[in-house]
Amino acid sequence: MECPLGEPSLTFRKYQNDVLEQVKLEDKEMLIVAPPGSGKTIIGLELIKRLGAPAVVFSPTTIIAKQWKEKCGFFCKDPDKVCALEAEELKFINIFTYQRISTRSEATEAMEKMARGMWAKELQKNLSPEEAEKEIQRIEKKDREYYEKKVGSFVSRLRREYDREVISRGLHKNAVELVGRLKEAGVKTIILDECHHLLEYWGLVIEYLKEELGATVIGLTATYPIAEEKDVFFEIFTEQVDYEVSVPAVVKEGFLAPYRELAYIVTPTDEEVELIKSDIRRVDNAFSFIAAHRMFPEFCGWVQGGEMFKDNYPLYELIVRNKGKPLEMNYDEKVLAMKGFLDYAYPIMGEEDRNNLFHVLKSNGISYLNRVLNVARTVERYVLSYSENRINGALEVLKKEASFQGDKLRALVLADFDVHVPAGRVKPGREMGSATLIFARMVKALDELNEAILR
Repeated sequence: MECPLGEPSLTFRKYQNDVLEQVKLEDKEMLIVAPPGSGKTIIGLELIKRLGAPAVVFSPTTIIAKQWKEKCGFFCKDPDKVCALEAEELKFINIFTYQRISTRSEATEAMEKMARGMWAKELQKNLSPEEAEKEIQRIEKKDREYYEKKVGSFVSRLRREYDREVISRGLHKNAVELVGRLKEAGVKTIILDECHHLLEYWGLVIEYLKEELGATVIGLTATYPIAEEKDVFFEIFTEQVDYEVSVPAVVKEGFLAPYRELAYIVTPTDEEVELIKSDIRRVDNAFSFIAAHRMFPEFCGWVQGGEMFKDNYPLYELIVRNKGKPLEMNYDEKVLAMKGFLDYAYPIMGEEDRNNLFHVLKSNGISYLNRVLNVARTVERYVLSYSENRINGALEVLKKEASFQGDKLRALVLADFDVHVPAGRVKPGREMGSATLIFARMVKALDELNEAILR
């Protein structure tokens, strides 16, 4: 298929030219990092034109997908003839969202299938394929916790060890169909826009797609890869940034406003602190009951004997640290000790003990079911996320800016919600985190400030 893209009807910015001059078209992987508003889409379209082969573009949203089609108008007269937003009729440039590969639930299902495939492959060193599958089914039915732990370990291995055979068998039908259609269309260029959105499964499908098509993969993102938070998509690009556009370069050319990133730290109000303390007291109450239980010393002796050392070293360290001394634990350590005690004692307790423990936990907003301890931290989460002092802090910043800028002040305030009424336990009716409340408070505060200035 002949490339329908021509010379663009725009002038490349200096930093765009710098990137395009450095690009080596023979490279099969390129990762380009550039800030929002720097024109990554234009760079991507120019690279498609230079490579001259049919392309597929994956984007995080339909809005961004449509923007790719619109920007294509700089390179051709009729983007409708060049770009396809649906897979039913492929064209030279095919633009889809990552969800076209699969939904999140489908991705989870497919990852489990792949992990089971890798597990079965390992078991087949000593078992037949049928015996391996039966063994996995037996473990799944008999010990669900161990099964999930084992599947999780193979999911981790899938990130590190690309196994084409396992992945091809585990692909969701949507991905299989899409790969086949793109291969028939002769696609040789894959663009991953905002590629930091890639889920683990999507990244594995892209790796498979790259191999199937023998394609060049170009990643575009504003998010610089961090080694400690490495995702699958960075493994696709061998964890190396090939080309980077700096923020100052975009600011210098006038496409981003000069700015400084500052943080204004606020603390919860006195009322909110009391709410947090009430949540802490609930855990204290439950832990005090457990620590006084006749089976708690037996549990501590069991842990100190090393029974928990391999599976739960933090718990082992905690109990050993407090050996022979009054228990001194913080909030999280108490939760850890409660979970360990319940896992040990609950299965062997008498019915009366279980009922008493159940009622103590429930009265303090805590539940324990199927070896899962659920400590409701609703108040703490809401207070720290939507503290009233966040609004007060924003007002202080705006007042300070207004005192310097006066009528020239222009500000953008981003809130968590348009309107948000938290759960009943957290001050019902208070619109914590709501844009409507923040706006009303800011208008009132700035009106008062203006009146003071006029006087």
